[in-house]
Amino acid sequence: MAHRAGIDIIRAKDSPRLSYLGLRGRDFPVIFDIGANTGTYAANLARMFPKAKIYCFEPAPTIFRKLEIWASDEAQVTAVNLALSNHSGDVDMHFHEDHPPSSSLLQTTDLNIATFPFMQRQSSIKIRTERLDQFVKDQGIEFSSGALMKIDVQGHELAVLEGARSTLANVDAAIIEVNIDILYRDQCSLEQIIYALNNTGLRYAGNLDQSYGNDGHVMWIDAVFVRSR
Repeated sequence: MAHRAGIDIIRAKDSPRLSYLGLRGRDFPVIFDIGANTGTYAANLARMFPKAKIYCFEPAPTIFRKLEIWASDEAQVTAVNLALSNHSGDVDMHFHEDHPPSSSLLQTTDLNIATFPFMQRQSSIKIRTERLDQFVKDQGIEFSSGALMKIDVQGHELAVLEGARSTLANVDAAIIEVNIDILYRDQCSLEQIIYALNNTGLRYAGNLDQSYGNDGHVMWIDAVFVRSR
């Protein structure tokens, strides 16, 4: 009856959000939180994986300051003021004044603004980009396997993966927000991401979450990819 009324009741022990589609039982030595914003997602990861060293990447200066303040009290967390991509250099970011988490290196589409009017007010800010492979090398980060990668970069996901080809060999799981609707110009597709990760041995394992439009269609998903054991 609850389902017919539009309500789904799921026992907590069966909730994929709590188990992270089975990832919660794994022991990740390193976690890369790419697109960390103020650290809300990373805080949840830190609770679930207390032994992991977490690197949080956030390029926007005003948002990074909030992330840095939170991370200063978290011994396992390192805040990094960078955007990850497939190249090194300075680029312009489209910063969304009224909703910073939706800011992107890509231009917002008319569909995105029509759907979310609070994305209308934007400014351009200069940020620094780096490849994850180069960052790992420069920082001397060592791990032979078992890392977790979370990516939330508003359509720029494929470029992040292209800049992390060596690192991905030691990643056992990835959680990637992927747009299904065309919300950013030149955004990558789910098919491109699946192809890129399949070549590293990571396979699509389902959606941790997904968001819907008013008509019920799926707008974006949090897709999980796992290396077969």
